[in-house]
Amino acid sequence: MRKILTGVAVLAVVLAALSTSANAQIYGGGAITINSVGTATPYPSTILAAGAPLALTNVSLSITGYSHTFPDDIGILLEGPNSNTVVIADGPGDGTDAVGLNWVFDDSFAPNTLPSAGPLASGNFAPGQNQYSDTFAAPADASGTWFTTFAAAFNGSNGNGTWRLYVQDFVGGDGGSITSWSMHLAPEPTSLSLLACAAAPLLRRRRHC
Repeated sequence: MRKILTGVAVLAVVLAALSTSANAQIYGGGAITINSVGTATPYPSTILAAGAPLALTNVSLSITGYSHTFPDDIGILLEGPNSNTVVIADGPGDGTDAVGLNWVFDDSFAPNTLPSAGPLASGNFAPGQNQYSDTFAAPADASGTWFTTFAAAFNGSNGNGTWRLYVQDFVGGDGGSITSWSMHLAPEPTSLSLLACAAAPLLRRRRHC
């Protein structure tokens, strides 16, 4: 019976993963032109999420095709449907050209935010890099007291509504672009996943039916 019980335990773990991931949603945003100074076009770039989880437990942001001739000039701010904002980066890298970089931002990559010096590269990073505390133009939150993690800003909130990405160039003379961006929104575990997670270790300990 041990093989059967082991199989049931594995199935319970799989059900736990599926019951959560099945409701995870990915929403895509369009291209952004980073003008040589001031706000990007569009500002903000928006994603309207419908059918998203009602209680978020994980939020990830992907930015693809990031290019700029002086990345240190740039600030990026994310606002959720609950109006909370997270600074993604403000003054990342140096004056070395960034060409076609792809980034994924997730709390799980902490403490590795984008560097404040040196050339930038593609990769996985935590949000929260903030070298300058620049003042973003309206309608962005200009307070400079933004959240530095997605969990603090969004966990437990409703993922439905408009997500806004604010990109601004704070120093004139250089420009760039972003090919696209997207949000990955995952829900809190469902009752099925919680039951499966609870059952799995019990099943593994049993020696008899």
